[in-house]
Amino acid sequence: MGGHATLAASGPTQLSREVAPELERDPVYLVRTAAFDGPIELLLTLAQRAEVDLAAIPLASLTDDYLRAIEHDRPPLDRLAAFLVIGARLVQLKAAALMPQAQMGEEEDLQAWEDAIKGRLEEYKRFKELAESLMRRHASGRFTFAGLLEPDVIPQARVQVSLDALASAFQQVLGRDGTRVARRQARPAP
Repeated sequence: MGGHATLAASGPTQLSREVAPELERDPVYLVRTAAFDGPIELLLTLAQRAEVDLAAIPLASLTDDYLRAIEHDRPPLDRLAAFLVIGARLVQLKAAALMPQAQMGEEEDLQAWEDAIKGRLEEYKRFKELAESLMRRHASGRFTFAGLLEPDVIPQARVQVSLDALASAFQQVLGRDGTRVARRQARPAP
């Protein structure tokens, strides 16, 4: 495992044909080290298959390089999250490789964690595809509804009614069910 030559993400190798095409088309981050040159997603795939020696790849300097790169580029939040998930998995794989033979319980925990991360990555991929689909729909303008009719405008008419006429109408309404309202007159204060 330690005698790998530099692995490239492109070229007519069988390995690159096995990797999902979207990873090569739109990588989260390109890793450039002496032991590996290519997308970080490919590095993770190779590390999970034990086809690259993570001990030869300085993950701390890789992270420092990434932080310097995002200071200027300001990638979207989903790409930052993808780097964090992939980076965490690489650190976990490297730590597991550097530790003495793990006990069976730890291996099961590692597998459960790996399954959870894979699920999150799949969910991320689904959301990314859905977002791209919605953006294409929006850009095409075919699925938008602009409203066909103007809303009816209610005219605001002023009705000229005296206070006495309004009070009389109110008394008539109340008088229909038999209740009476006594008419009060304002009295001057003593």
